Amino acid sequence: MEGASPGPWIAYRLSCNLKAGIVISAQTDNSIHVQIKKVFVTLQCMDRQVSYIVAVISDFAERFGLSNPQAYRYLARYKGIDFLQEFYDVEHTLSFEDVVADVAHYCRNNGGALA
Repeated sequence: MEGASPGPWIAYRLSCNLKAGIVISAQTDNSIHVQIKKVFVTLQCMDRQVSYIVAVISDFAERFGLSNPQAYRYLARYKGIDFLQEFYDVEHTLSFEDVVADVAHYCRNNGGALA
């Protein structure tokens, strides 16, 4: 990804209880890029969770009228990404509408202003 500035390091606790170091970065072209740095889990396990989190970011952006990069930055700043990571095992069983509502509520509890 030439010219892309990486986002913050995020160590995901995956549903298989192992860790992987990845970089998620929100780009100005309204896309989200995922780059695997150090893999300590099976690719299939990581792929499911990363795909899920990217989909939630996209739905969150659509729900609140944000671009994907804006939604990512908001969720990262107000701990929404951490919430999705920590509660993936439960949240991925819910509808995306419910998950977006849950993560929005969590972000509000951490200082976010979107309602």
